[in-house]
Amino acid sequence: MQVVVEGSGTGIVTVSNNVVSGNFQRGLHAQQRGGTGAGGSLNIHVTGNTFTGTDAGGLDATNFETSFSGDTTQANTMCLNLSSNNASLAGGGDAYRLFNRTGDTFRLQNFAGNGNLAGDVQTWVTTTKSNVGTPVNVTVNATYQTSAACTQPVLP
Repeated sequence: MQVVVEGSGTGIVTVSNNVVSGNFQRGLHAQQRGGTGAGGSLNIHVTGNTFTGTDAGGLDATNFETSFSGDTTQANTMCLNLSSNNASLAGGGDAYRLFNRTGDTFRLQNFAGNGNLAGDVQTWVTTTKSNVGTPVNVTVNATYQTSAACTQPVLP
């Protein structure tokens, strides 16, 4: 599954109660990238899903990232509500990967830790938000911030 907002647009997405299994590199890839000026934004709610990868060479069961690799000129914002998921990948790949690049804003719903410490973000994933699965890979190039709530999609 992929949720990618390209450029200066806005995405508000819910990924809920899915079972994703099989031979994959990434079960869920979510990214806000390519924003300039005020940038683009992605509000994503990922709740109650199961991601089970059987590929021993898989990268991440779930991947959440801002910007492109190697580009620090962008301005992107992601707000993530990640709750009550179960993720695993054969071969020991990351269950959860969060990657915040320099110049971007990455908000975590109900985060109460130090956004400069990978361990605090890992605790938010596994304990605060009740997600099951390890390892949790966190890259801190810019401070993770707290958000009371990420914008919810308006459903018909």
